[in-house]
Amino acid sequence: MEAKEFPILLEAQGSALANESVDLTLTVQEKVKSINFEDGMRVHKGDLILELENDTEKVELEQALINRDEAKREYERIAGLYRSHIASQKDYDVQKTAYDRSVLLVDIAQNALNDRILKAPFDGILGIRRVSPGDLVTPGSLITTLDDITRIKVDFTVPEKYFAQMAPGMTFTGYNSAYPDHPFEGVVTTVSVRLNDVTRSVQIRGEIENPDNGRGGYLLRPGMLLSLSVKLAPQTVVVIPEKAVQSLGEIQYIFILREDGSVERREIETGIRRDGFVQIVKGASAGERYIDEGVNKLKDGMKVRLTETEEN
Repeated sequence: MEAKEFPILLEAQGSALANESVDLTLTVQEKVKSINFEDGMRVHKGDLILELENDTEKVELEQALINRDEAKREYERIAGLYRSHIASQKDYDVQKTAYDRSVLLVDIAQNALNDRILKAPFDGILGIRRVSPGDLVTPGSLITTLDDITRIKVDFTVPEKYFAQMAPGMTFTGYNSAYPDHPFEGVVTTVSVRLNDVTRSVQIRGEIENPDNGRGGYLLRPGMLLSLSVKLAPQTVVVIPEKAVQSLGEIQYIFILREDGSVERREIETGIRRDGFVQIVKGASAGERYIDEGVNKLKDGMKVRLTETEEN
């Protein structure tokens, strides 16, 4: 049994998330005037997606703009007279207040109109359309979804004992059953500051640049399950061939060859498995001899005789 540098690959399961994701809704009750998108359509930030009936709001905004411009002209006239000491302070203050109020009313009218227009908040791909022209939508009604999947976020957890080894910038590889031969390379972006006090695990977030599928879309989609391998720094650990490890229920053990030639069945705790070897975390030390052939026939305390080529 020997201690050697052992590559540690931490296995985990993660869920794919969109880089940005939102349910598109509106905050007012009104009928749908026009729809400016198709299912699965790519849009850019600021693109018009849907418009509700807004003729009244447009008229009110136009009236507010006219009133503001008129109030501005009068304010500038009074301000000029005030600087020439012709108009009084009171006249100046009254007109200044009237102008400020007209500016505020324009903002109110503009917001009322904006509430009836839905625009894309970021670049992405729209989902399935949930409304039709003429539908009466209410506050919170789902219009469609918008997802940015140029990058995929992946959330997964690792046991507490690996917490100190996790850091932003580490790389990992992900696999999905839809693409069994396609590895997806990612980078850890965040290590949670909190550990789960029940599972004693820490949440990790990573990102994967989503490859193009050659048909104008992307390979990975939100909701996919990814099998992840995180490459940790190599460690010098005690390892043993997997075939030398036996199991009895949840108990794992090996047979240690004592100095007097007898055999001891030793309970062990195992760790990472790699390339036919398994890490021994507890129960055996480097330098001890073990038996890995014919272990099913061995009994604790029995005497064995090994030739030089059979010894391990």
